[in-house]
Amino acid sequence: MSLSRRFFSIRYLLGFFGVIFVVVTLGNSVSYAGSSTNIASAALDRFFPTSGATFEAGDAYSNDVSAIQTVIYNKCLESAGFQGIPYSPQPYVGNNTEFPNLPYLRTHGFSASEGPTPNPTKGMSSSEKKAYNQQSSDCSQKVSAKFASLQSLGAPLQSEWMGIVAQIDQTKAFRKGIKEFSSCAAKSGVNVTGINSFFQYMAKQMNENGRSEAVQLHLAGIYATCLTPAETVRDNLRATARQNFLSSNAEQIKQLTNQVNSIVKVLGDEYHIKWQTN
Repeated sequence: MSLSRRFFSIRYLLGFFGVIFVVVTLGNSVSYAGSSTNIASAALDRFFPTSGATFEAGDAYSNDVSAIQTVIYNKCLESAGFQGIPYSPQPYVGNNTEFPNLPYLRTHGFSASEGPTPNPTKGMSSSEKKAYNQQSSDCSQKVSAKFASLQSLGAPLQSEWMGIVAQIDQTKAFRKGIKEFSSCAAKSGVNVTGINSFFQYMAKQMNENGRSEAVQLHLAGIYATCLTPAETVRDNLRATARQNFLSSNAEQIKQLTNQVNSIVKVLGDEYHIKWQTN
């Protein structure tokens, strides 16, 4: 059970493909990937989210890219005689402190169940495990290399954007909204001073109540209701800031989206993946 998923990871830095279905033509395996609609738009939402809605839109592309990476990784494993791993999409949780999807939280709460992690070396001898682990490491590096140019171009831009996001969090308008959030939560018996304080309070309540689903859903409802006014202010400020950011970095953004648009075909041709896009 996970209460939140961190925003920054290699997976998120690479998660920007606009593919609806990925049909993997390796043996008889078939994988489904995401529900994306536009490759370039997905890239912008992944690198430069402005709200819970854009973060969720980009989250689907993380699964798209994960499916692509699984194909590359498995083909590399199979070339050394090892069995590939099954593709498993990550459940949507979102970033609930910086880009919360409040309507989603009100209905589903903060947590998501994740299936067990398979052990690919189960039943192997010591020498087989050693060979597998070495091949797995080599294959992981091969996967990373396929996306290195996109990460190199996109990561500095994303870092700059997140600096702007941090500045917006310190604006007078949003800080006023957080005070109102705290006052609203207090009316429901939740005495907190801000967003981080709320999650500390929730962790304490969950520990005291056996990680009760009812408790976390109740608290998610308070969070969503009370944060909506402040989040609306913050989302609007970020939407305006992103327009200016994309405009001032127009040439780099063009290079980024051009790479994103082309890599689908490149990887599809190289690894014999049949893509269905709208």
